[in-house]
Amino acid sequence: MAGSTLLMVVYGYEVTSANDSLVKVVEDAVEGFSQAVIVSNYFVNTAPWLQYLPEWFPGATWKAKANAWRHQKDLMLEVPYEWTKKRMAAGTAVPSMLSFWLNRYVYQESALGLAEMEDRVRWAAGTIFSAGTDTSVASTRVFIMAMAMHPEIQAKAQAEIDAVIGARLPEIADQSSLPYIQCIVKEVFRWRMVLPLGMLTRFGLFMLRAISNDPAVYPEPHRFDPDRFLDPSVPDAPTFGYGRRSCPGSHHAEASLFIIAAGLLAMFDIRPEEDRDGNPIPLKAEMGLNEAVSHDLGPADASHQSRGWGRFRQTTMDYQNRVGSKFGGGGVAGASEANVDRRERLRKLALETIDLAKDPYILRNHLGSLECRLCLTLHTNEGSYLAHTQGKKHQTNLARRAARDAKDTQLITAPAPAASVPRKMFIKIGRPGYRVTKVRDPLMASAGGGGAKEGMMVQVHLPQIKEDVIPRRRFMSAWEQKKEQPNRAYQYLIVAAEPYESIAFRIPAREIEDLEENPDWNWSHWDADTKQYSFQFMFKTSSLAPMTSKRVYLLRHGQAEHNVADDYSILDAILTPAGRQQCIDFAQANPDFQNVPQVILTSAFRRTLSTTLLAMPQAFERLMPRGKVILLPQLQETHAHPCDTGSDREVLEQTEEFKDRGFDWSPLTEDWNKNQGFYAPTPEALTARARWVRRFVRDRPETEILLVGHGGIFREIDGRMTRSVDPAVIGSLARWGNVECRVYTFESEDDEDAVMVPILEPPLIQSIGKPLDPHVELEVEA
Repeated sequence: MAGSTLLMVVYGYEVTSANDSLVKVVEDAVEGFSQAVIVSNYFVNTAPWLQYLPEWFPGATWKAKANAWRHQKDLMLEVPYEWTKKRMAAGTAVPSMLSFWLNRYVYQESALGLAEMEDRVRWAAGTIFSAGTDTSVASTRVFIMAMAMHPEIQAKAQAEIDAVIGARLPEIADQSSLPYIQCIVKEVFRWRMVLPLGMLTRFGLFMLRAISNDPAVYPEPHRFDPDRFLDPSVPDAPTFGYGRRSCPGSHHAEASLFIIAAGLLAMFDIRPEEDRDGNPIPLKAEMGLNEAVSHDLGPADASHQSRGWGRFRQTTMDYQNRVGSKFGGGGVAGASEANVDRRERLRKLALETIDLAKDPYILRNHLGSLECRLCLTLHTNEGSYLAHTQGKKHQTNLARRAARDAKDTQLITAPAPAASVPRKMFIKIGRPGYRVTKVRDPLMASAGGGGAKEGMMVQVHLPQIKEDVIPRRRFMSAWEQKKEQPNRAYQYLIVAAEPYESIAFRIPAREIEDLEENPDWNWSHWDADTKQYSFQFMFKTSSLAPMTSKRVYLLRHGQAEHNVADDYSILDAILTPAGRQQCIDFAQANPDFQNVPQVILTSAFRRTLSTTLLAMPQAFERLMPRGKVILLPQLQETHAHPCDTGSDREVLEQTEEFKDRGFDWSPLTEDWNKNQGFYAPTPEALTARARWVRRFVRDRPETEILLVGHGGIFREIDGRMTRSVDPAVIGSLARWGNVECRVYTFESEDDEDAVMVPILEPPLIQSIGKPLDPHVELEVEA
C-alpha cells in the first residue's frame, strides 16, 4: 500500500484494499523499472550490440523480460490516466494533480498539439508516482532497521512523543513540536541513501553517498546517530540532490517518512526477530555496490518480519480522547466521521496543487464564506467549493459561458494588436539611503479625537535611478509579506525604484489618513534634480473617547488543542506548547501592563487559568494575596462542545499546575459545567449571561479590571456581533486572536444593559488576510 497516498495525490484514486487492482498494476511496473536500471543485471548494458539479437537466440531471455516490463510500463501510464479522465468527464473526479494539469494545459488553448500535451501530462503523472513509491518503501525499511538496531534511540524518540502529544496519534502539525523525530528522519536519509546507483563514476560528478559519509562534516558517519542534527550548524545530507536537478518531491518524502516514523514509534516497540532459543537475530545494514532505485535491509528475516518486531503501544486510533473515556477504551470511528476525515484530507491535498486565488469565479464574502459567481452557490469552505467545481452543474455552466463568449467574440471587431513594449531589465545595485523622521503636531488632531496627530516623514536618496523611472510606495499588511512571521501589531511601507532593491519599513498597524481627503497630511514629492523622493503620512487619531473612567481589558486565552486540530471532542482543552509560549511572549512584551490591573476575573477553564498564570505572572503574584484574582464561571465559553465544557471542581483542584496557587474554588457550583439553565448555550441565555457580566464588572469599585476568557463570551459581552451590519466590525470580532487584549469602557454608569464600547481594538488592516477562527465560522454565517 506504499503507493496509495501518491495515487490519491496524482490521480485522485482512493485505495480501498491491499489487493487493489490498480495498485498491482503500478507496483508491477515500478518493480520492473527497478530491475531494469541496475547496470550489472544484464550483459547488454556492457555490450549494447546484443540488442540486435532476436528474442529466440540462446541467452537473450532478457528481451522477453524487457518486453513484459514495457507492457507493464504502458499499463501504468494508461490505466490510472484514463480512469481519471473518465471521472472528469462524468463530473465525479476528485481534485488531483492530473485533473489540475488537464484543465490547465490540455483543455485550454496551447501552442502544442493536443496529443503532445496529453503525452507530456501522462508522463509527468507516471513519473511522479514511479519515483515516489519504491523510494518511500526503502526509506521506511531503513528506519525500521535502524530502530531495531538501536533501542536506546527508539526509547528516546518514544519519550519525546509521549511527553509532547500524550495519548493521541501524531499528526503532520506536530512536526515542529517533535524535533528529535525530525533528526531521526534526517539521519535515515543520510545513513543509508535509497539511490546509490551502481554506475561508472565520471570526473565532475557529485558523489552524494560520499558527501553524506564525509567524516569532516558527519563524525563517525558509519554510526546511526540522530543527535548530530540537534546541532543547527550540521547541514542536511544531500539526499535529494542539488540545483535544478534536485528532487521535486523532497517535501512529500520528508513529510511521509516523518508521519510513518512518528506513528510507528507511537504504536510499536520495534525490535529484531528472535531465533528458536529466544535470542535476537543480529541485523546487518550493508548495501551492495550495484543496488539501484532501492535496496532491502539485508537478511530476509529482518526486512519482512514486522510482527516479530512490534507490539501495540496504543490500540485505539479514533476516539481515545473522547469525553469520559479511559486510556485505550476508545472505539473505531464510524462512517460519518471517516467521511469527514477523508474530505478534509482531500481538501488539503487539492489545495497543494490548485491555486484558488486564480479562479475567476470564486468570491469570499464578508462572512468568510465562498461564493461561486458562475453558479450562484454558497460554500462554507474550500473543500466544498472544490467538490462543486468538479460537479455537473459547474461544468455545464462553464460550457455555456464558453459558448456565449465565443458567440460574442464573433460580433466584436478584433482590436489592433497592442504595441509590444520591451520589458526593462535592470541589475539591482543595492538599497538606497534613506532618512525617517517622526512627525507629531498637536494642532492637527481630528475633530472628534483625543491627542495629537502622529505620523512619519521619509526621505529616500536615489542618485543612480534610471531615467523616466518614478519611485513608488504602498502599504502592505503583515499577512501579505513573506519575509517575516506575521505580527498583527505591524504593517509595512514599501518603496520601490529601479534599479535599487525595494526597501520596507515596519510601522505600527494603525489606520492611515486618506491621501485624497487630507492632502496636507499625506503628501509625496519627487525632486528629479536632486534625485530625492520625499513623502509624509499621518495616522488617524482614535475617535472613541472613554465615556466612563473605568477600563476593562478583555484578554483571550492562548492557542489550545482544539484550535489546532478543530477537534471539539477534547474535554476542557488545554494550551498547546505554542499557546504557552504565546502567553510568555505577551508577558515579556508588556512588562508595564503587569502593574495595571487592580483585579483579575478569569474563566475557570484550564486554558484560561494557564493563560492567567503565564501571561500575567507579576500581576497574579501581586493580586492573589489580596483576594483580587477571582474565578468567574460566568466567563465560560458559549458552546456546548466538550472542548468548551469545564472540568469538575475536584479535577481542577488536583491539577498540578493550579494546586497550591491560592485559587478560591468556591464559585464553581455543581452545575457550573453542565451547560444548562443560566449556562445554557441558547441565544437568550447567552444574552442574559453577558449582561450579568457587564453589570458585575461595572458595579465593582476597581477602575482597571482584567477579564481572561474566550472569544465567544467576549463577542457576547461586546454585543456588536448581533446589532452591527458593518462587515469590518463583524470580521474584527470573529478574528479575535490568541492572547489578544482589547480595551473597553462603559457607555454610561446607569443604563440597564451596561453597554460597553471599545477604547482600543485592532484597526481594519489587521483583519486583511488573517484567518477566520474556525470555532466561530458557523456563528458568523448565522
